Amino acid sequence: MVMTDHSKLPVRTPVGSAIGVVCSPIERAAVRELFELFKTPWGFHEPGRAYDVVIVTAAAVDVSVEARAVLAFGSKPMAIDERSGLTAVARDRSGATLESGGLSVPLHGSVLTFTGREDVLGVVDGGSPAVVEVETAEGTIFRCGYDLFAEVEHLLREGQEIRHAGSPTLDRHIELLRRWLVSAAGILVEIPPVREGHPYAVCLTHDIDFLALRRHRRDRTLLGFLYRATLGSLRDVVSGRGGLRRLARNWFAVATLPLVHLGLRPDPWQPFDSYIEADGAASTFFVIPFRGRGGEGLEPERARRRQVDYDVDDVRTTLRALDRRGYEIAVHGIDAWHNAEAGAVELERVSDAVTESDLGVRMHWLCFEAESYQRLERAGFTYDATCGYNDAVGFRAGTSQGFKPLDAERLLELPLHVQDTALFYPGRLHLSEPAAWEATDSLRRTVRDAGGVLTVSWHDRSLAPERLWDRFYGRLLASLRADGAWFGTARDVVEWFRLRRTVRFGGVMTESSRIMVDLSGADDRAAEAGLLIRVHLADGDGTAMVDVPWRGEQRVRIALPSITDVEALAT
Repeated sequence: MVMTDHSKLPVRTPVGSAIGVVCSPIERAAVRELFELFKTPWGFHEPGRAYDVVIVTAAAVDVSVEARAVLAFGSKPMAIDERSGLTAVARDRSGATLESGGLSVPLHGSVLTFTGREDVLGVVDGGSPAVVEVETAEGTIFRCGYDLFAEVEHLLREGQEIRHAGSPTLDRHIELLRRWLVSAAGILVEIPPVREGHPYAVCLTHDIDFLALRRHRRDRTLLGFLYRATLGSLRDVVSGRGGLRRLARNWFAVATLPLVHLGLRPDPWQPFDSYIEADGAASTFFVIPFRGRGGEGLEPERARRRQVDYDVDDVRTTLRALDRRGYEIAVHGIDAWHNAEAGAVELERVSDAVTESDLGVRMHWLCFEAESYQRLERAGFTYDATCGYNDAVGFRAGTSQGFKPLDAERLLELPLHVQDTALFYPGRLHLSEPAAWEATDSLRRTVRDAGGVLTVSWHDRSLAPERLWDRFYGRLLASLRADGAWFGTARDVVEWFRLRRTVRFGGVMTESSRIMVDLSGADDRAAEAGLLIRVHLADGDGTAMVDVPWRGEQRVRIALPSITDVEALAT
């Protein structure tokens, strides 16, 4: 393996941005958001400024750039192809999967493949080269036959299909970009999406759709409870999806139901108390603002089934007590997704109950459409937590990071990754507990490796009969704690991502055996957010990295390891 001797790096002057981006105006919003998620020094290309690496897209006007390396993205031929001696041989239809460096990355747009004298870094279905590296007299060219920023925009606006739910596609785009940049420049600096001392964050959330079992008499909810607790539990035992212990607990709950209605036994549906005991950390409760409203713009039957038999007034005292204890109360929205004025009313009703104005929202039943982010922002919500699947678990936007929707000014999105009903409900995934564990543990390991946040939604009734998903939930929390994850409310986690976004890089300079990074936080609280500065170092076939805590210093000096130290880091 050929190692880079970092003690003999040339002296450089600060350039402000090690990466310059040449793109079309319509790509700029996606570029900005990508580099908030991949927080590394960059800027839109300015003629005459020196860059280590320039990223150029096929949608941009062809310009002459000077850099150690050029990363060219585009699914149509570019002028740089001829200069690199490349020939475009095919333009595959959308839906291909890029395989590169052990990563599989679903692509939603078209892909261009190549022939020529080059090193192949990535292929699409069938082994056709779609990412190649070419050495020219002017420098290194990485030619990528897909439209990176169009892929980013698709993921953030529309999300990915359920068949790709388990793929953190946007995070993998960032990982590939990181690898190529380190290979090209030798060193890369970033602020990773992890809090100091923790590999990732966990956000426990609870959608409060039902308040108490005794509130239901001869209605659809009670009939459903009786069926699932009796015949449904028996069917699960026969099919191997449930055990005798669960069956006994459910049948006992049915037998003692009259005593619950008489007030002689505790009501099994006590979501607030149950989760205070189960979570072991502050969590977020999404509460319904209005009783009996199924919502407008829905089919009548769907709207009727969406109605809830309580509202915020029924739990006002409980909510204020929870708020004082550090738990978060947020809005389980009804009409906010399609009506900003209705959203403002829903926000005001819950805000009045907890005397807190900065509230987040998750839409009941995850109702959403293209204009919803703008409406939620106009309504006054500080974040949304709706971006997830009803019928799957995974990464709908392809990321474990909180992000800013492309049409929003300030609103941040906290993506939802694991939902209990998606795992276990008939008509959805309807998994056995072993299969559900395999699915959720895969997500946990993915987020542990990439950083970011794993957001979990466990509903009000899910610890109690007839669902009894309490043991699974406890096992999940134990595995998250064993990883050393940071547990925060949705507001806490969103605020951490917001503070990370306020940090700006100034100059980056290497000098002998150290690197100096100039940066600042637009928000004074960013210095207390537990942010890290991460330096990636090329070591031939891979990279090593060094993490340094940032405490708000305007200039951070980081000693670079020797070759021996790099070898130790790499192992």
